[in-house]
Amino acid sequence: MNDTNLLRELQLLDASIDKTQDRLREIEIELGDDSEVTEATTIHRAISEKLEELSISRRRLERDVADLTQQLNAVNKRIYGGTIQNERELSALQDEMDALSKKTEENEDILLETMIQHERYESGLLKANENLNAIKQSRKTSLKSLTVEKAAGSKFLSERIPSRDSTRALCDSKSLISYDRLIKSRGGLAIATMVSDLCSACRVAVPSQLIQELRSGDSFVFCNSCQRILCLSD
Repeated sequence: MNDTNLLRELQLLDASIDKTQDRLREIEIELGDDSEVTEATTIHRAISEKLEELSISRRRLERDVADLTQQLNAVNKRIYGGTIQNERELSALQDEMDALSKKTEENEDILLETMIQHERYESGLLKANENLNAIKQSRKTSLKSLTVEKAAGSKFLSERIPSRDSTRALCDSKSLISYDRLIKSRGGLAIATMVSDLCSACRVAVPSQLIQELRSGDSFVFCNSCQRILCLSD
């Protein structure tokens, strides 16, 4: 295998290694990214805490309304129980009943609104719980898949890197200097295959003289436009 073909093989190995290494870096980031679970947990906790707050308020309001109702019944019993001694006492009891009735009505309105909110947050907590469980399950599945992919990628590299190193060892040092320079300056593509009379990388026609030199295989032939090393297609 001449140096051009060796370099083409090296380029294929380098490209596959670079692609796998890039993906492994992405996998490491994805493995450490629990943001969706964290966000869903935060929402679930916030709804749960608000629901507990509403539950406490609801129980307190229910007790208050019950106490006020009991007081109203007691005042009502005194008014209609035949024990009132004078008009002044009756007037005082009626004022007390009016005040208790107003306070009871106010508390009942607040209780009703609290109950409505409580029902909403109960429904919201159910949805948040379902969402959290779904995200956790999805994350579990994703972690399993990523772990398998990571292992496969690591195994691939353990095989390809030695192959790449062996191929580099077969190449002439001057050839490697040209190859490495072009890899860095030409976006990872140092070797371009001929497609008819065109350079496959820049799609510019290659002069017939250069094509003849390429076919002779005596030395490297560089594209007259992009300066990549040219090789003939198989």
